[in-house]
Amino acid sequence: MNGNTAGLRLAEQSRQSALSIANAKDQREGAQANYIMQGKADQLGAQDALNKQQMNPMTTFLDVATSGLKNYGAFQ
Repeated sequence: MNGNTAGLRLAEQSRQSALSIANAKDQREGAQANYIMQGKADQLGAQDALNKQQMNPMTTFLDVATSGLKNYGAFQ
């Protein structure tokens, strides 16, 4: 490694190495962010499913109040 290009090659190798390290760090941070956001999305989806399963008090009251009328005369 003699001459003007030796230093340039060494500098380019160092630059490429630094870029590779920065790229690996970025990928790791991105994977962590994706993992966290997926966990949050799962949490919101589970809460939404629970909310959909809860009975509406007004609907329940009307079902009970009108259930006698629905079957009136059915067993005569």
